[in-house]
Amino acid sequence: MASPAAPRFSSREAYRLLSPVHPRDVSACRSWALRLPSKLKIFAYLIDNYRLSTRANLFYKSYAPTDVCADFPEVDTCRHLFFDCCLARDTWGCLCVPIPTGSFSIWELPAPLAVPAAIWHAGVAAILWGLWKARNGLVFNVRPASSTMVLRRVGDDLALWSRSGSDVNKSSIADGQTGEEAGEAQASPPCRYIVIISQYDLNHEYVKAKAAGVEELQKKLKDATAALDEHKAAQASREEGILKRLKTQSRRTFVQTNQDFDLTNPVDDPVLDALSYLELHGSEIREGVSNANAVLSALFPYFFPKKEEPATFLNLAKMFNTPEDLGLKMRQENMKVAVENTVALVADSRQTIDWMKVGDTEQIEQSRWKSLIKAAKPNTKKILAYLGIKPASTPSSSRPEV
Repeated sequence: MASPAAPRFSSREAYRLLSPVHPRDVSACRSWALRLPSKLKIFAYLIDNYRLSTRANLFYKSYAPTDVCADFPEVDTCRHLFFDCCLARDTWGCLCVPIPTGSFSIWELPAPLAVPAAIWHAGVAAILWGLWKARNGLVFNVRPASSTMVLRRVGDDLALWSRSGSDVNKSSIADGQTGEEAGEAQASPPCRYIVIISQYDLNHEYVKAKAAGVEELQKKLKDATAALDEHKAAQASREEGILKRLKTQSRRTFVQTNQDFDLTNPVDDPVLDALSYLELHGSEIREGVSNANAVLSALFPYFFPKKEEPATFLNLAKMFNTPEDLGLKMRQENMKVAVENTVALVADSRQTIDWMKVGDTEQIEQSRWKSLIKAAKPNTKKILAYLGIKPASTPSSSRPEV
């Protein structure tokens, strides 16, 4: 007879009373506590209890021709597939997660960051799932994968599960959590772990590629700096040479013209100031050349009556710059004309003159010659007026020229 104080009958209570007492299955509790899709909970439980259909387990059951890994010549156990194989080692190495030696539970893997255990356990399950899919892609589709690809796919899966409203986002206020704490935990695990996966992904091959790019940029910057320094040195040497040439030209011009200048508004730039000095000397030279050209053009018909005047100043100056004394030559020509005019005047006076005696200059004394010239000066003005020549105001030289 049932007692009124006895608990209400249920099949669960009957099974519990009839079954022997077993210790609590920690792996099952942690697997089913994951806020991930159900398939990942079962998958994580099978891995933790070495019951996943790896090649070693299938070969043991005679369902596979070999127990060797498809990527590495070792027995394909759960330990090898998810922790010791090349791809698995690289993936956990990207996350800086040390793999314990010997047998261990997947929930005992140390977290790389100070994150709650529930978040890290979800991340471990997601990474194991990514390794399993990469292994299936290699076996069935011959598509090898890298650790970077695995981690990016893990991040994509977590983001997809977060948006799809899977078991990850089901509310459960348990273990004494407040509503606010449960709300934060409800929204944070997938999103926060996506950030963690992305950060560690970036700290592996992506960061290595960026580091290589930075090193290349640094090398280019160093080369550009060296080229710029070399260009600056060449430019400084060039400016020094230009400055030296400008100062040399200014010094030579000063020696030739004996004219120096002072700058009114110097700019404190050696090259520009030297150029300003050269411009002043150039202006002086241009003015002097213009005046000299005008004078030489005016004198040219008198010195070279039978020649054509050159078109350029340089050729005109060369005509006057000859070894012979052009002034003496012109004076002698004038003396010749004067003597001829004197003879003509004497002939016009119808006087009888012994020209042989007059032409005998050796009989003439210098003192007497000078006195005769002095005595003839009062009559020269009348003769010059007769010839149509206006004498200059300066007294003529009494030096005899033969």
